[in-house]
Amino acid sequence: MKRTIFMTALIGCLLSAGMALGQDTGRPMLCPKPSYETIDLSTPTPINADFRPDMLAIARAGLNDAAPNKFFLHTFQWKPPQCCQILGATLTITLRANQAGTSAAGSDAGNDSMGVMSNGVAFPGLNGAVYTAFPVAINQPTTRVYVMSAAALAAMNADNRLSFYVQDDTRVLSAKLQINRCCVK
Repeated sequence: MKRTIFMTALIGCLLSAGMALGQDTGRPMLCPKPSYETIDLSTPTPINADFRPDMLAIARAGLNDAAPNKFFLHTFQWKPPQCCQILGATLTITLRANQAGTSAAGSDAGNDSMGVMSNGVAFPGLNGAVYTAFPVAINQPTTRVYVMSAAALAAMNADNRLSFYVQDDTRVLSAKLQINRCCVK
């Protein structure tokens, strides 16, 4: 119900703005009021509904937690400005191996995965292996950058949140979500 009311209000705002700005000219309309927000991770705070039960059952990692065999789960949340829609978003995660990794088939850091999720489902193209070259050295750093897909942006607009996971022998050093919106008011 909340999602339907939000989407109806947003569509109403965008339609009225389009009519007021002469959208019928056939020219691309520039965003009347761009909005940018960057959210930095400070403490992992997952919303359980965004993760699978098996992920929730495993021990949780904190930020910069060097212990192996833990899942890192986090949900970014925000209060959206009125009459705005997210048009683009980028998630940047800085990581470090807690163990060495010999291959993608091993039980060490080599088989670790990560991804962006909503309501228990990972978005296609926004998940996969943490490491793609082997061997992986203990404390080896890596950075992953995910540009949100249309499906992820739709979920972000509907739910005002974005969740990600890292499994399970890799620590998260930092994470940053950059959001680009178009507002009509």
